[in-house]
Amino acid sequence: MNKQVLVIAAHPDDEVIGCGGTLARHAAVGDIINIIFLADGESSRSGQQQASIGKRQAMARNAASILGCHEPIFLG
Repeated sequence: MNKQVLVIAAHPDDEVIGCGGTLARHAAVGDIINIIFLADGESSRSGQQQASIGKRQAMARNAASILGCHEPIFLG
């Protein structure tokens, strides 16, 4: 039976840095992986936040796809 895995990360890239290998291993055996990001990782910085947020989310979606995870959820 497949397991359900939930990753709750502060912001995009933490899931890969913190447990990317474990996620890939779960995906390899068919487990269902969901990722929730609590913050965007950009809005506390000055400058063009919206462009940076969108770029960071796109990279997180790509990483999730490569790892075999479901589409991430961004709470902002």
